[in-house]
Amino acid sequence: MKNFFLLTLFLIPSVLFAQGLQNPLTVGSIEEFLLLIFQVIVQVGAIVLVFMLVFVGFKFVTAQGVEKKLTEAKSALMWTVIGGLVLLGAQTIAMVIQATVNSLR
Repeated sequence: MKNFFLLTLFLIPSVLFAQGLQNPLTVGSIEEFLLLIFQVIVQVGAIVLVFMLVFVGFKFVTAQGVEKKLTEAKSALMWTVIGGLVLLGAQTIAMVIQATVNSLR
């Protein structure tokens, strides 16, 4: 059993490397990879933002004039808007940095 484990431990990598490693990603550099990750994060954040706005609207409707629930809904709306602004600001800063780096090349 131990010999079989050692054989597979050395055989499998040699078979994999004999075929050559292929890049499964569509990017060619670390810069493009980081940009791709950031775009995915922004897209997921935008979806979460939309769901939060719907949830906050639901909180306002279910508050039915109760002052404590209205205060909670207003607070949730404020933090949702702040989150959206942070998301937008992060995207803007990333675009400015990318433009600056590209102009320096």
